[in-house]
Amino acid sequence: MNKYKRGHRYSEEFKSDAVRMVITEKQSPRVVADTIEVKISVLNDWLVAPLIAEMQKAEDKIIDLEDELNKTADERMRELQEENKILREQIDTLKRTVGIFSAKK
Repeated sequence: MNKYKRGHRYSEEFKSDAVRMVITEKQSPRVVADTIEVKISVLNDWLVAPLIAEMQKAEDKIIDLEDELNKTADERMRELQEENKILREQIDTLKRTVGIFSAKK
């Protein structure tokens, strides 16, 4: 008789207990899988799922930070372009002023 229950749904508490046995009690996944009568691949999925979720959160945070950095760089670029425009206008004004004073001599 097959000890594995095909299509069986396990409670979150059952999964957490199995993961705890591997992580905190340092039992091998094979021993835990055999003890609770689940396939090792199923137990491995339970062990990996929280890591994948954390990795996804970290990736999302990186994307948010990159967007923030790009937004800040774009805003700074616009500020510098505006400042450059103002300075060019001031230079043109000074050149015209110098030209006026030079012509009066």
